[in-house]
Amino acid sequence: MVIQSLAVEAAATITVAKSLKASVVDLNKGSTNYLNSIGQAHAAEYNLIPTDNTHLNVYGQALFGNMVSLLMNGIKAAGLKEWTTPNTTIAKAIQEGVFILPSA
Repeated sequence: MVIQSLAVEAAATITVAKSLKASVVDLNKGSTNYLNSIGQAHAAEYNLIPTDNTHLNVYGQALFGNMVSLLMNGIKAAGLKEWTTPNTTIAKAIQEGVFILPSA
């Protein structure tokens, strides 16, 4: 189970964005859901250093970069899809909550 160490900051960011009527990409929620679905052992495979659950290795960078793209494409704001397209294989794994080690 992911420890919500940034929950307060994420909530504050979302509150400010909503007050400004800005689009929000909730990477905290998306990443927490995904990591909880794949389990702690698989989640650790994205760590830059085995004991560091914050910084990402090249696999984690590819995975979470694609997650940001996927989340951006899910926002109804006009024009975001033209700027980013997630890798379909990685996006499918994220959406299905299946572990994947994407090529870097």
